Amino acid sequence: MPASNDPPSTLGGLLQRHKNGDVNAINEILECCRERFERLARVLLNRPGAARDLDTDDVVNEAVTRLIPVLRAKPFDSSAKFLGYAAQVMRNHLKDLANKRRPQHFPAPGSDAAGPHPGADAPETTDDPAKLAEWTSIHSTIDKLPEDQRQLFDLLFYHGLAVAEASDQLDVSETTLRTHWNSAKLHFMRLYGNATPPF
Repeated sequence: MPASNDPPSTLGGLLQRHKNGDVNAINEILECCRERFERLARVLLNRPGAARDLDTDDVVNEAVTRLIPVLRAKPFDSSAKFLGYAAQVMRNHLKDLANKRRPQHFPAPGSDAAGPHPGADAPETTDDPAKLAEWTSIHSTIDKLPEDQRQLFDLLFYHGLAVAEASDQLDVSETTLRTHWNSAKLHFMRLYGNATPPF
């Protein structure tokens, strides 16, 4: 749905106010979307490999921090484009965390390496390496999809929109959206190379 058709208090209306030069709309946009961001963070943190010591607020706050300068620099033409960008920001943040938390390899006990084991007092913050790799691979595979298919994953998979709501955002019929969504999932599975879909 075009932002210009939305009431001023909705996300589309807020984005239109921002596009018209209302800098105060930025905080209202982020507040309006916070519940969506929290739901998105819960989805991402429940994926395989998510670090056990992270919570939803950590991820949401980081996403907001990354979105603020972007909103200050440019407007978004629609709610769908903004939500898609927000999903991309969250994906990138979680992938960055996954890369930082890859397990380190330390000398085996009794080896010739000098000094105490550098990980002896470190808290356990890394999940099983295989799960961590799977989690990173899922998001990286989605990033490789064409923009129109990636947009469907952003809205339906990450933000958890219902088909009716997503079809409204994209201004297409529900039947058309379901067809495109099925095609996007099939394309994902061909790239992902796994018979068991993660969704």
